[in-house]
Amino acid sequence: MSTFDKGRNWRASVTLLEAMAASNNTASSKNNTWSLPLPNMFTYSLAISTCARCNQGDLAMSLLDKMSECDVGSDGCVVSEPNTWVYNAALLSCSESSVSPDSKRLATALGILGSMEASGNDGVAEPDSVTYNTVLSVIDSSSFQALKESSDKGTRYAPQDNQTALVNDILQSMADRGVVRDEITYRNAIAACGSDSEAALALLGRSFEDVGHSASLDGRAASGPIFVGNSALSVASKTGDIYASYNIITALSERNVQLDNESIQHIIRTLGKIGDCEAILALLICLRGQEFANNIMIERYNLDILANMDAGSLPLIDERVYSVAITSCLKHDELGAADQILSSMKKNGLSLNQRSLKEIIAEYCRMAMACSKEEFKIARLARRTEPENAQFGLVEPIYITSRARAKAALTMLRAVDKPSPGLLAPIAKACCAAGLWQEARSILRRMHRAAILELRRGQNLLSTTRVAGNFLNELPRLHRSLLKFCARSGSITPALNFADDIQYLASSIREHSRAAVKEDGVETEIVTLSSRLLGNAHTPDYAPETDFSNTGAMSSLLKRPVGLTGQDWKLILIAASRGGHWKVCVGTLPFIRPYVKETHPRYAQEYAKNSSPSRPSLARLNRKYDRIARYVRGLDQLAFFFWLTYVTSWS
Repeated sequence: MSTFDKGRNWRASVTLLEAMAASNNTASSKNNTWSLPLPNMFTYSLAISTCARCNQGDLAMSLLDKMSECDVGSDGCVVSEPNTWVYNAALLSCSESSVSPDSKRLATALGILGSMEASGNDGVAEPDSVTYNTVLSVIDSSSFQALKESSDKGTRYAPQDNQTALVNDILQSMADRGVVRDEITYRNAIAACGSDSEAALALLGRSFEDVGHSASLDGRAASGPIFVGNSALSVASKTGDIYASYNIITALSERNVQLDNESIQHIIRTLGKIGDCEAILALLICLRGQEFANNIMIERYNLDILANMDAGSLPLIDERVYSVAITSCLKHDELGAADQILSSMKKNGLSLNQRSLKEIIAEYCRMAMACSKEEFKIARLARRTEPENAQFGLVEPIYITSRARAKAALTMLRAVDKPSPGLLAPIAKACCAAGLWQEARSILRRMHRAAILELRRGQNLLSTTRVAGNFLNELPRLHRSLLKFCARSGSITPALNFADDIQYLASSIREHSRAAVKEDGVETEIVTLSSRLLGNAHTPDYAPETDFSNTGAMSSLLKRPVGLTGQDWKLILIAASRGGHWKVCVGTLPFIRPYVKETHPRYAQEYAKNSSPSRPSLARLNRKYDRIARYVRGLDQLAFFFWLTYVTSWS
């Protein structure tokens, strides 16, 4: 079990735990032959820890519940009540934001903390510093807001007005119970306050008098007060509060705490937030020990950098500092300053690491999409002033700046090792925004292949357990975004190409779930949208939904729609209408019809013979219909006439 924990193999860990639990009921155990031992406290805690480290939070919590419900007096259980170690392992699963909804994460963490505090003073399940530190790490703006909106108020910590009050309540509970509050405690507490710079400064001052140093701390946490101070500087950098940064640096200076590499990075981010790229360049020169640049920082923001740094650390020429400076300049489209910093890096023999490279690519993608919006504004203005140049009411934008930014991101992508879906998705969006349709489709297909590999390497979809995959999580949002870009520009051919790729991905997942190529003895035939809608193929009145949607069955297993949804069909319809492809508009209507039909009032709770909580309310169905029909009202008259015909034919 320990080997599985170190190897992050949660499936093997859970399988072994289940085999151990079932060993008492096998024939070998009854015949006094060798069998697996029954699970104990150690095995349960390791299994929970493994699931938590592998982002399987729901499974970790189910193991904790199973352990708590175990009857110690029975023959098949030798487990006592969970101890502090087991509870801390379960809390680790709550700190992963991708595991469960935000309200569930924070409510679960506070519930576990409440159970530990109510367990008594016997020391078996007493909360320690690790317990409170983990709970503090779960608190953020989204999880706290979700907790306030939820009905789960089962702990004494839940009814709080803001994050800072909740943090202070937890710190006070630690003090009342005599639990040591170390540097990690206050760093997590400051981070939990979100963007409240005043609260961060107050907690920093409190930490100087209250913090208890733990001999077990290592790494950056062992650096002492600057570890907490950097957390406060990070909060100031989120809002660009340069005066809060000054107060934090002053508080550190009063206790002879000197700035380090991380501190400088947070100061650069703060300057970048307020858009002062000149001050960033001056700060980089100051780090070489230049007094004139330090005087510029003093004149502008009263920041005496050289006086608060160790003279032995100068000159500070570090790749991480320069990379943060480049990213901060790019956020304000200061390409000249970014290029100047990059040239300085090359002169000093520095190169961008993978993390910095990804951040810069993300900024280029952002700039490409922002420039694309401006180019579309110019095109719309040209449509009003020169209507004779408009085709189907649209003027094709001239992609210049946006295309240059998108191509720069594509070029830099080649240097990234194993790009994540979170990096590939913005690049695909930037390419679409700049009219680079083929490049966007190439990235989309790359992500589809990676998603299929995730399924093959993971579990079989025949089981009802949720399938976790980074690419599978990212793709539905990306599909919608790419189709939105097509609808905006009236580009029907790229929209149908994307739909073909989405259709092929959904078909591949269905084949994987069935673990067979044939269904009912007939091999599934894939008919692409581009061949059906752009060609002369007849579109049936009732389109086969299994060919082009089939999102329901997959959503129950993947917890997300994979195929084309009603909103996706709506975007394809808009792209066809704006592009003047009325045949495609009419041919698309049968495919969107099932989603409109689902909004009929007869499917609402109010009209059901027996009250069924699974049925949506009438108000919800009306909102769903309005979302689908909102843009359809803007279609050309002929397509809108066919739309009304299809909608009213079954009502």
